[in-house]
Amino acid sequence: MIRLKFIFFSLMVTLVSSVTINAQSAVPSMQDLRIDSLKRLFDLTIKDEERLIILQKICWSYAWSSPESTLSYARNGIRLAEQLEKPESQISFLTSMAQAYSGKGNLAEALKVNFRALEIAEKNEDEDQRAW
Repeated sequence: MIRLKFIFFSLMVTLVSSVTINAQSAVPSMQDLRIDSLKRLFDLTIKDEERLIILQKICWSYAWSSPESTLSYARNGIRLAEQLEKPESQISFLTSMAQAYSGKGNLAEALKVNFRALEIAEKNEDEDQRAW
């Protein structure tokens, strides 16, 4: 009888645990909702300068939770910032990339990207960005 109670108890704990885990994964986090909203806003936005700002916010939102997403959005942001001749935005995206590489444990690449950001800041004599 004791063995039957133990098996029943173990089965119930397993069942409740799996239901709890599935319920938690089915509910989107506030961070996920924010990122989804930013992506929709990006798709609806026409002005490149506004798209640049939205891309920066998406990168910052993904910074530590999804390094690969950060890298992807940052690369797109760098291309757009170069087209718009916005070095401060290039630096911002490079900083996001450095955080992503750092989060992935690739410190050498993070350092390389940070030096690239520093070069852009020095070239543009941007003391505020150089401090970063």
